[in-house]
Amino acid sequence: MKKQVEMIMNKFNQPAIVEEFIDGREFTVGIIGNGDDLRVLPILEIDFSNLPEGLERFYSHRVKHHYGEKTTYICPARLEESQRKKLENYAKRAFKAIGLFDFARIDVRMRGGEFYIIEVNSLPLLVPVYSDLTKMLSPIGWKYEDLVNSILEAAIARYQKPSENSKLNLG
Repeated sequence: MKKQVEMIMNKFNQPAIVEEFIDGREFTVGIIGNGDDLRVLPILEIDFSNLPEGLERFYSHRVKHHYGEKTTYICPARLEESQRKKLENYAKRAFKAIGLFDFARIDVRMRGGEFYIIEVNSLPLLVPVYSDLTKMLSPIGWKYEDLVNSILEAAIARYQKPSENSKLNLG
């Protein structure tokens, strides 16, 4: 680890971040809206159990792009109601704490019954069928157009509703 940190610091001339790897189940939470008007899409669970032996068991670039057909996507995720509500609450709080607008995707790991936010995607891809947000649509009967329109409606509503943030952004 020390060699990797030194390499990153030397190569990029900036500090390196070292994080604990959280082993466990992986989920992603899609959120649309603003302020107190947030809609959480059905939670997507990403199951790596069908990946080849020796391949990482997390949603890496290699897994996403080269082993997507061997990755199992479960939506809605296999969570108890209390776990689902807890995860939705954490995701909403993270969305607000970071100051996100309109839509985002929050990646989470669960270890020992506890949730750990591992990444917040403020501008997740919206590629039909391929992107995680689009994988969350079927359980609620949405089509791709419904997702795009919902995001657009959230953005329009944000600009039509005066708030502290919009006043600050006007200069």
